Amino acid sequence: MMQALCVVSPEWVRETGGLHDPDNPRNIALFKAARAWAEEWAGEGSVITARLDLDEAGGSVVDLCISPIRSSRGKPRISTNKPLQELKAATGERNEFAALQTSWAAYAACHLDTRIRRGTRKQITRIEHVSPETYGRLKDRARREAERDLDVKQRQLQSREAWMNARYEAWEQQKAHEGRDLARERAKISQMADRAKAMFEKSKRLLMKVEALSTIASSDLLSGFATLRSVVATLLVRAKWVQKDRSGHQQLSEEAEITPEQYRNLSLASEAISAAVDLQELQAKIDNSDVQDDPDYDSGFSGP
Repeated sequence: MMQALCVVSPEWVRETGGLHDPDNPRNIALFKAARAWAEEWAGEGSVITARLDLDEAGGSVVDLCISPIRSSRGKPRISTNKPLQELKAATGERNEFAALQTSWAAYAACHLDTRIRRGTRKQITRIEHVSPETYGRLKDRARREAERDLDVKQRQLQSREAWMNARYEAWEQQKAHEGRDLARERAKISQMADRAKAMFEKSKRLLMKVEALSTIASSDLLSGFATLRSVVATLLVRAKWVQKDRSGHQQLSEEAEITPEQYRNLSLASEAISAAVDLQELQAKIDNSDVQDDPDYDSGFSGP
């Protein structure tokens, strides 16, 4: 008894449907052709089992279990050596495995598709043939290694994702903190701008008052000063001050209507008004004097 794998390209099967589709016409044709090929050189009824796997990663492979039959001394007997020797002679190959591959490729090209060609020889690919059991173990080990590598990569990605999330949260917190600082700075700037605007408005009002006062004639100004001085003098009289006592200090009488602090303020105002009036009168005298026309006269006063 022997095992044979009849293989064609998966792309050839996919041309008419899914690789694992049992109703794909080429899957059906491949399965029938593999049995017919084996019985052609191994004898009718020599195929014990035939399987086309449709649930694996691969596809387009028919797994055959064959018991070649030959006649010996007039009786049918199971024989593997004689059919393989016949295949070697028919194909011109040196060994049985190469003869099986060449025979199957020729049969598939004739009965399935003329585009099918034999696979690259082992002498060129340097691929070592292994039994299905060994191949299965190698495949399982490769799958476990791939799963292990995938698990490592997934953990690395998760760690990277956690790090990125932490950095993003830190950035968000920093941005919120900077936003609060910026809001405070903006509030300060707004307050400063409001104060500057208020100061500007106050300065503008003062300037308007100064301009209004500058339009008052000198006579009117003197009259205003005189009136103000009279008011202050009246207030001082109402203060009912007592002249210096024995110690030389002025004191308020018991009938005083203002406090000492108010009296001092009134005194200062009176002195300031008197000084202003005297200055205005002196300037008026200079303006009306004839000596100002004398180039040798120096009044010693420079006024507006």
